[in-house]
Amino acid sequence: MASPLPEEFQKEFNTLRNKQFEVFDRLGQLEGQITQLVERTRKLEEAVARIESSSQRRPPYQR
Repeated sequence: MASPLPEEFQKEFNTLRNKQFEVFDRLGQLEGQITQLVERTRKLEEAVARIESSSQRRPPYQR
């Protein structure tokens, strides 16, 4: 199997490097979105806990 020419190798290397940068950029964006989602979920859980603790629910009917 013949080795790729140096310019072909460089072109392939640059393409792969650019794809790697794109992947890391996308991972950074996803990490930020996950952080926002976790924070919003935490706030929702706190709101639900406040509502549950302030509600006047009676215990369910028991036989």
